[in-house]
This record gives sequence, C-alpha cells and structure tokens, in this order.
Amino acid sequence: MLSHLPTVLARPLGALAVLLALAASLVVLPATAASAAPKDTCADLPLGTQVRQATAVFSGTVTSLEVQPLPVRRGNKITHEVEVDLVYKGESRVDSTQATVVTEGGTRTGCDLGRLAVGETFLFVVTTDGGTFVATGDGGTTPLTAAVDEKISEIYPNPRPPVAAEPEAATFTTLEVTQPRSLARIAAPGAAMALVGLLGLGLLRRFVRH
Repeated sequence: MLSHLPTVLARPLGALAVLLALAASLVVLPATAASAAPKDTCADLPLGTQVRQATAVFSGTVTSLEVQPLPVRRGNKITHEVEVDLVYKGESRVDSTQATVVTEGGTRTGCDLGRLAVGETFLFVVTTDGGTFVATGDGGTTPLTAAVDEKISEIYPNPRPPVAAEPEAATFTTLEVTQPRSLARIAAPGAAMALVGLLGLGLLRRFVRH
C-alpha cells in the first residue's frame, strides 16, 4: 500500500504547482504592462521636427524646482525655475533671463519628462499653456551636450541672449492753451469806471455851485 503513495500525492502536487504558476503570472504581468505604458505614448521625432513644432527654444540652467500633486489626476506637476542663456526661437516670448518651465511626472498616461536636475543645463523645447512654458518627454527638451549644441546651432545659427521687452512709449495729449489777457485789457474796465466817476463828480460840483 505504501508503494502507491507517490502516485496518489503526485496529482494534488501537480495541481498545486499549476495554481502557483497562474498566481505568479497574475502578479507580474500588470506591473510589466504599466511600466511600458509611458513609452507607448511618446512620439519618436527628430530634433528638427520638435523645434519647428515648439513655441520657443532656449538653453538654460535649472536653478530650483517645486513638486505639487496634480489636482484631478494621478501624477505630479513640477515647476522649474530656469536661468536663460541663449534664445534660439521665440525671442518675443523669452524676454527675461528668468523663465518658468512646467513638466509632469508619474501620470502613466502621458509622455512625462519628469524632474530636471537642478544645476544642469538643458536645451528647452517648449510650448505654451496659458502663458506658461510646458515641456514634455517627446517635445525635444534634453541635456545640452556638445552633440545637441551642434545640432541646434545648425538649425538656428544665430541665437541671442534674452532681451527685455521695451516699455510702452508714453503718450501725451496736447491741451488747448488760452492766451493770457494783456494788462491793458484787464485794467481798461476799471479805468473807464474811474473816468465816469470823475466826470460825475465834476458835474455834481458845478450843479452845487449854481
């Protein structure tokens, strides 16, 4: 009877092994799919196409950043303060040595650029959203290496430092000025009244004498 024990136990053990394998696959597969999701949402475009689609292109160094959770969906909004060096495109929009660039991270639904390292210099290829510069993972923003610098210089060979916008010229309204009245005109009525008074006084005296 003992000789039949291995055969009796083999079937339950085999079924248990199958169940364990299925459980392992259920745990591993979702994590793999989730990690691949952001890559599927990013477009693989050459730098020339990215800069043509951009609102502004400039180089600069990240000086600070702030991370805040997105209000209505998963992920973070990352606000970077940037010290601008050279402007390749969008001179009228990049009119200061300081710029703010917003990225997103951890959304798993978009092509997130994530955090940019403080102290590092980047080529920023950005669009605008309500006046704010926005950089995405497939927009073209990238560390400013020698190779990137060479490529962008071929596309825009004459970059310029940021120039502050000129203040609006003051406008003046010409007011109609009335010429002041001369002293003779001002004194004439009084002199006439005085003369009338003297004549009247003279007539009165003659009348009294008679």
